[in-house]
This record gives sequence, C-alpha cells and structure tokens, in this order.
Amino acid sequence: MKRVYWNIVLGIMVAGFAANLAVNVIVDPYKVFGICDFNRKNFEVNSRYLKTEYLKGHNGYDTFIFGTSRAQAYAEETVEELTGGTAFNFWVPGENMEGVFRKISWIIESGHGMRRAIICLDYDFMFTYENIDRFDLLRQEHYLVSGEHRLGFYARYLSFQPTVIRKALRANLFTDSVHYRFDRETGRDIFPGRVDKAPAGKRQLLPDNVTLPEMGLHFRQLQMDAFRAVVKLLGEKDIEAVYVINPCYYLLMFSYNMQDYHDWLAGLAAQGALIWDFSGFNRITMDEANYSDLSHFNKAAGDMVLQRVLGKVVTDKAKFILSMDTLEHRIQALSMQYERNSGKRSPGNSP
Repeated sequence: MKRVYWNIVLGIMVAGFAANLAVNVIVDPYKVFGICDFNRKNFEVNSRYLKTEYLKGHNGYDTFIFGTSRAQAYAEETVEELTGGTAFNFWVPGENMEGVFRKISWIIESGHGMRRAIICLDYDFMFTYENIDRFDLLRQEHYLVSGEHRLGFYARYLSFQPTVIRKALRANLFTDSVHYRFDRETGRDIFPGRVDKAPAGKRQLLPDNVTLPEMGLHFRQLQMDAFRAVVKLLGEKDIEAVYVINPCYYLLMFSYNMQDYHDWLAGLAAQGALIWDFSGFNRITMDEANYSDLSHFNKAAGDMVLQRVLGKVVTDKAKFILSMDTLEHRIQALSMQYERNSGKRSPGNSP
C-alpha cells in the first residue's frame, strides 16, 4: 500500500515536471526555443538572443549600433543614407558596457566584416549597474556571445515561471492592440508609435511642479574597464569607432549626482577616444518634441545626432566633442548650464 502511495506521488511529480517543461517550450515567452511561435505580440522577448540568432544567418552589415533601448532612435536607414553602407542596430534593453564588449568580440570573431561601430553611451544605465543576474531571463546573452554552455543557457528557460507564462498568455490571447513585437525577418524589435514618428506638437513630459528625485547612482569601475576594452579592441582591429553620449532629456540631469557624472565624463575622456557628447542642456535635450517619453528620445533627435557624428553637419562641432583636451571646459560649461537651468527642475517652475 505504501509503495502504491509513493508511486502515485512520484507520478504526480513527474507529470508536473513534464507539464512545466511543455508549457515553457510551447509558450516560449522569451522566444529562445523557437519550436512554437506563440508569443507574437506585447510580451518582450530576449532580443539579445534573437538578434544574435538573426546575425548568424546574415553577414551583410558593415556598420553596427550598440546601446540601450535609447539607441533604437538611431535609424538604420539614416545611417545607411549617410554612410552608403549597411547597418544593423544591436540595441538591447538594459545594455551595459560589458555586454557591448562581448557582442563586438563575437561579431569580429564570427567574421562579419564590421567596418564601423557606433557606441551609444548612457550614464544612468550602461555604467551604473554591475553585470546582469543569471536569472534575469529577458536580458541573458546568447550562449555564443557569453561563452556559456548551451545546455546551461536553455535549462534556465525551463524553470518554473508561472507569472511570466500568465503574462505572456494574457498579452497574446486577450489584447487586441499591438504595442510590441519582434520581427525575425529583420532582427528588429518593433514598438509602434514610440520612435517611428515624433509626437504631435509639443507636450509636457513631466506634470507641473513635479521634481525628479536624485537617483543615487554611481558609475561602476567594472563598466569603465569594459569601455576601455572596447576602445582598445576596435583600435587594434582598425574599425572606425563613433562614440556618442546620448541626448537624454535635460531634466534627467537634475536626478544625477553631478560630481559622479563629472567623474564619469573624466573616465570616458581618459580612455583616449574622441567622444561626441550630446548630454546636458542644448537645443535637442531641451525640446520636448524630441522625446517619446521621459527616458527615450525619438527618431527626429536621433537623426540630428547622426547628421553630426557621421560628418554631414559640421557647424559647432567643437561644442560637442569630449576628450582630455576639452574635458575641463566641458565640465565647466555643464556646471554653468546646470546652475542656469536649476529653476526649471520641474516644468511648473520655469521662469
């Protein structure tokens, strides 16, 4: 009798385990198994994995764009028009410099023939966090990029994740509108309405009298070391490198620790690369029409940046260059702009 009881218990456990595996493979919320195509909309997939898979079969790109989700505003079509080449935007959510270094290393080792790399830099995401947690399944690097054994990679996606499965089911079965999808044919994340068009007219990104609190962020030496490795690697391989500090919305500057931000700028300049710095207070960052939301600038702003960094607009070039020669002047100018605009910390306080 006791043996029958334990056989039943064991059978239930095995059935439950098998059911969990089957659901994970069939629903495949992050689209890493590729057996079924259930998740087609509104649940964000592991684009690090999918873009790497796409590039395994597509070798025709000579320009690659790297960065966080902000970098999606740099349109491949604009880059191609300005350079005459072919471009692939390898932006991924929550990117950091360690991830950028690994992707560039893999692309070079895979023989993709990269001639130009556009590295889109963010203080508040790329440099202020350590490496990504192994169980953050949205942000895991492809095993070819990380060097991890493929069995260990896929095993994590078979773990018990009922909340994720429930959200993926709801997003695909019970939502008519489409606000996100991944296009396997082009290797692109598609966010309808976010960066494909500028907002209609100027609008207020923050309500009146709302002030952003200081984030308490500090750049990590680990990520600065990875930036140094990127500069060194691209230099050794004679690949044209374009480094761009993104034009984040000017009010975000008031949420940073400015001394740490200045130290970050100094760390970047010390690596010996010429960097285009569009951060701070300028006609891009202070125009709300250039932003789709508080954190993301749109294609209109991205095009303005690309026109400058790819050599088609040369006026005021010196004003946007960060190097050891310009560092002191840049920090002084940024400090003066910060003080001059401190009365605009919230829209309702604008003088």
